[in-house]
Amino acid sequence: MMSKTENSVWGNKEYEYFMKLQNLQAESIFNIVEFDRTINELKQCVTELLWHVVVEEAQLMQQLRLVKEFFLMGRGDLFLEFIKLTTHILNKAPTNHTSRDINLAFQMALRKMHLNDESAIDSFNFVVPVSVENENVNTDIIDLDNEKQDPNEKCGWGMIMLKYKVVWPLHLMFSPAVLNDYNVLFRFLLRVKKTQINLWNLWSEHMHHKDIDIGVIQLRNNLIFIVDNLQYYLQVDVMESQYTVMEASLKNTRNFEDIQKAHSVFLANVMSQTFLLSNTGKKNPVSFIRIICKNQNIK
Repeated sequence: MMSKTENSVWGNKEYEYFMKLQNLQAESIFNIVEFDRTINELKQCVTELLWHVVVEEAQLMQQLRLVKEFFLMGRGDLFLEFIKLTTHILNKAPTNHTSRDINLAFQMALRKMHLNDESAIDSFNFVVPVSVENENVNTDIIDLDNEKQDPNEKCGWGMIMLKYKVVWPLHLMFSPAVLNDYNVLFRFLLRVKKTQINLWNLWSEHMHHKDIDIGVIQLRNNLIFIVDNLQYYLQVDVMESQYTVMEASLKNTRNFEDIQKAHSVFLANVMSQTFLLSNTGKKNPVSFIRIICKNQNIK
């Protein structure tokens, strides 16, 4: 059984720190330099303890990998199956049964992919809020130029939320604002994946017809090229690259504040490079697609 001293925040240095503060108090002239040095020592001790609790006891690295695999759709094959199973549900305006139905589909997709990860199953579930204006919207065709009103916002694709069960003390890392940003990313990545699937399904349909207009074929090929490159950019150039940088930073510190900073920088960089930061105003996913079209001379 651990002693009281060993189990405290200060470890076996509690008496040492107490004496330093007492000596500072006893001095006739306040020594601000020594006081600042002592406070920094105390702060370092606390941040190292928080690092131990968060990284080792709460298994932060494992939780970050789960967040990457689900919120950032690192398990592409899983979400490919999930989209196939839920398209007919999420193409419609949400009802009181939508959340239950997509969670059942999610469980089916996990089983089909042989992903029997209990921690993942226990940590994540989907919620689709029921809108007041419950209108059915056909989202098979998406007008990328229509920035004023996106029909996806009224159907399941625009309202789906991935809930993450945050265990103590990981709430210090995954605040409600952070989880909201992750959900913004998740909905965007889900739409990109859905659009990619729709385009490849369209390609399969066109393969069975001999009389398709050459202009339609060229348009389809151009769209597939754009979305495939966008998908590669998002998953490889943004998600994997930024995650690798954050992972390296986390492995090189025992300071909890450095961990918080590395995670915040990771999320900010991902939001910025996917053009989803609300304060940028000038860039968004639609403008990124226009840049690709311009570079490839696609009208």
